[in-house]
Amino acid sequence: MSRILKYSDVKHEPGVTDDPMKELTSFITKGEFTLLAHLDSGVRWGSCKEGKLVLAPDFPDHKQPVFIMTALQQLRVFNSQSELFLWRKNSAQFGWRKTTDVPGESAEYFDEDTLLWGTHIEDHLDGFTLLREGAQGMRHTPPLSMPTNTNAGSAIESARLVIRHYLNSEPTATITVSRLVELKPLKAKHAE
Repeated sequence: MSRILKYSDVKHEPGVTDDPMKELTSFITKGEFTLLAHLDSGVRWGSCKEGKLVLAPDFPDHKQPVFIMTALQQLRVFNSQSELFLWRKNSAQFGWRKTTDVPGESAEYFDEDTLLWGTHIEDHLDGFTLLREGAQGMRHTPPLSMPTNTNAGSAIESARLVIRHYLNSEPTATITVSRLVELKPLKAKHAE
């Protein structure tokens, strides 16, 4: 599989904080973002619009992990232009990194699609779709609209996350940083 290399201007800002919510709320003030949080008890999706964070709702047959800072392992808030990545360093501090495509030094990168769990739609509520994977019954609720002509129980093509890998070409090409770029929508699975 060949990859098409592209060029963009990119800015990386690292830091450490004892107040991850402050970093999150200051980052999401303008624009639309997707949130992906890994908590001690599971994965929680959300969406952000102009500073308002909306977390995936509970469904009758699926309760979401509780979104509290003491249970947060890592969190990514992203869109096509930027990402805030927060991760737990210890019991009191989080590391953070903001990666933004902006005017400045040019960086080489490539985008990669990564499949998400979820081959069947179980339910849809408030802009979030409950997806189930296989016999294990793994479930999560990304902020995705249901494809047209589908309903609960429908088979779908797996949703995808687009990951952007930035490269450093000296002395040899290596990935220096990666960030989430986009959550690609669901598609109905066509009969073969």
